[in-house]
Amino acid sequence: MVNSVVNYLEHTLSHSPDKTFIIHEGKKTTFQEFHNNAIKVAEKISKIGFKKPIAVFMEKSDLTITSFFGALYSGNFYTPIDVKNPVERVQVVLDELDTDIVLTNNKNYESALNNFKNVEIINIERVLEEELQTDFNYHDIISKVIDTDPIYCFFTSGSTGKPKGVVISHKSISNYIEFALKSFDISSDVHFGSQSQFHFDISGLDIYCSIATGGTINIIPENLFMFPGKLVQYIRESNINCLFWVPTAFNYLAKTNALEKATDLKIDHFLFCGEPMPISTLRYMQKYLPNSKYSNLYGPTEATISCTHFTVNRNMDNDESIPIGNSDLNTDILVIDENNNLVNPSKQNQRGELCVRGCSLALGYWKNPKITNEKFIQNPLHDNYHERIYKTGDIVEYNQNGELIYIGRVDNQIKHMGYRIELEEIEKKINTLDYIEASCSIYDFDKQEIICAYSTVEGTEDKKRIARDSREILPVYMIPRKFIHFSQLPTGTTGKIDRKLIKNELINGKSK
Repeated sequence: MVNSVVNYLEHTLSHSPDKTFIIHEGKKTTFQEFHNNAIKVAEKISKIGFKKPIAVFMEKSDLTITSFFGALYSGNFYTPIDVKNPVERVQVVLDELDTDIVLTNNKNYESALNNFKNVEIINIERVLEEELQTDFNYHDIISKVIDTDPIYCFFTSGSTGKPKGVVISHKSISNYIEFALKSFDISSDVHFGSQSQFHFDISGLDIYCSIATGGTINIIPENLFMFPGKLVQYIRESNINCLFWVPTAFNYLAKTNALEKATDLKIDHFLFCGEPMPISTLRYMQKYLPNSKYSNLYGPTEATISCTHFTVNRNMDNDESIPIGNSDLNTDILVIDENNNLVNPSKQNQRGELCVRGCSLALGYWKNPKITNEKFIQNPLHDNYHERIYKTGDIVEYNQNGELIYIGRVDNQIKHMGYRIELEEIEKKINTLDYIEASCSIYDFDKQEIICAYSTVEGTEDKKRIARDSREILPVYMIPRKFIHFSQLPTGTTGKIDRKLIKNELINGKSK
């Protein structure tokens, strides 16, 4: 029985202490070296007598993961903070956390010291230069952690833009580890190529599955994603065999035809999550790497990395949506209509909001009981006992195989020309056009018109072509009034298409 995720690391240490855990910028860190470093950080925190969330403020690196586990070995939990955020936003998060400690590195130490108020700034690179004290009893500390204690708190902006802290427990991560290892055949031979930023929760699969199996996580240099040829070369030379990326990153490989000369890559499994994967991108990857497995994962931060998955097991048509599949381990999916009735999986074209129950659910929102009670509600299907479910705000339906299909967001549903429309449905259809790399549909409520922002595989504008072709694949009431070409659709720090930024640019007349 695992009460704390650090128990996985302790077990791996018992049989593979000298195995490489992290590769970053050419530096290899073994599990034993990583463990020693995390204990040094934990000791520093414990000397302060701290019992609150630990903020981690640094770029993605081996030191970031060291900081995470330093917090855990001290009996606390961690919150990663994006260093690219404005100082004002970071301060809002720190104030919301009510933390006293910020862990950082040499590069960000002075900035943190000068900008953040009422917190102690700890430079862990200096801490790691110190000798490890033999009398620090971290075993006693972690033995007192229980599985429902928090392991991390990730802040998301939410629809209002106000930071919202999602608190996840050790139990939820432990459950997810067991699910991922079994579902994706992850073993000690796994060598992850890490793409997601560590303040994006899907990065947890790479980190924790490596911890549990004795696998390796290779932090791919961020700049390589601008040079697809060099990126593919890096993956090949590093012997990376598992990629869990957001679809936008895979789209770029397809747009640049980077896999045409990379059929010798030894990728066992492609995993993707965070936004819908265009079928054209999937088919492109399957063309050049047909022996790899491909799995689509879905889940909000509030349901611990993912709550459903679908491993592609058949040839898919161009106009199909890749299913988000069926529920993960110890997780149940409820599709509930507007009358609080359960949608029958055997009936197609019946839509409802996807709700989640099970041990994957977050503990709630940090210091925000009002929003917690709005989103984590009593199961409306019964009142026999207290049972929480999470309302995701996502609209789904079942296909003919009983698999879940993502339709769109409740807050992206519009009423136009008398019809109720999910904007993501427009995107799905447009993304089936073979020359489209990605698209994003928004609605101008003042002018009552649909606008489609898009980028193409060849980088050409093709406005007349996309306007003509959209009339062939969309009902009249769903055809965008305007098509705006982007050389590349902007993305946020998590790598997903930044819908809010695109909407602000286009509605304010600042489009490209």
